[in-house]
Amino acid sequence: LAMGLAITPSELQNAMKSSSTVLVLALNSLCCFVMMPLLALLVSNLLQLGVNEQAGTILLGCVSGGQASNLFALLAGGDVSLSVICTLSTTLLGAFVTPLLIRLLLGTYAPVDGIDVLKSVCSVVLLPVLTGLVLGCGLSGDNNCSSKSKLHIIPSKFLNMIREWCPTVGVGAT
Repeated sequence: LAMGLAITPSELQNAMKSSSTVLVLALNSLCCFVMMPLLALLVSNLLQLGVNEQAGTILLGCVSGGQASNLFALLAGGDVSLSVICTLSTTLLGAFVTPLLIRLLLGTYAPVDGIDVLKSVCSVVLLPVLTGLVLGCGLSGDNNCSSKSKLHIIPSKFLNMIREWCPTVGVGAT
């Protein structure tokens, strides 16, 4: 929700249209689904972990980050819109890639219900972000929003005060 309040539809659209977005998404996927699993395998071998601990470490390495990256982008003054896009893309891609990585690195099968993953992504990522966008844009006179979506219920000054608290709320929620 805090992420949706912190960004506008135009920022999200600009992030999707940026020529560097494809490169960022590719690097993000490479880090999440190649570098992290291989580092988890390396660490578990170097530490000579037991079978269960090694499986857990590799599983953690195979699962992409999450909402914390969006929060840190917000706290650091980064491109929150791009972070949300990256989180959404790796979460969706992870539903397909994670079972393959587990099969490859652990030699076992991990069933993943694609519908459950989609429901989870919608409830954990999309719904809160869209709700924040609607509250932040649809109910305000914000100049960064389309004039068609403005209801002018919340004054921009008040909305900006709310946006200032988004990092604090995000930290508390995480």
